[in-house]
Amino acid sequence: MTFQVLKLGYLQMFGTTEFLKAVTIFAEQYPEVKVNITSGQHDHLFKLLRDDRIDLDFSDQRRALSDEYNNEFLTKAPLMVNIAKGLLKLNDSQVTTDQLKDIPCILVAPDASEEQYCRDVLRIKRYILNNSHF
Repeated sequence: MTFQVLKLGYLQMFGTTEFLKAVTIFAEQYPEVKVNITSGQHDHLFKLLRDDRIDLDFSDQRRALSDEYNNEFLTKAPLMVNIAKGLLKLNDSQVTTDQLKDIPCILVAPDASEEQYCRDVLRIKRYILNNSHF
């Protein structure tokens, strides 16, 4: 039997249970396809995709979508922020990035790309520290 190979990348911080269940179901339905899985951070996965080293990248959006790729949104996930009482007046449980832009933030992240994402995409600019500073 000749195998085809499907190379998948998924974001390291994503939960693996659902992803691996989907891969298992796929493998059962398409036994002629060998699935190779790579996990990693955003920039690493995007580089693998650009270099044709993976076929699909399961990740969240970190940059403007490119016409060079077919971009499909599979789900929406809310972001969470913990704010000290009294630091921000809230009318409901929804917070916008504009409301956060002047509040000091501590970012716990594996590398400086998360800091860049918060500054450039989320527009949170004040006092961001990430764990690469410690």
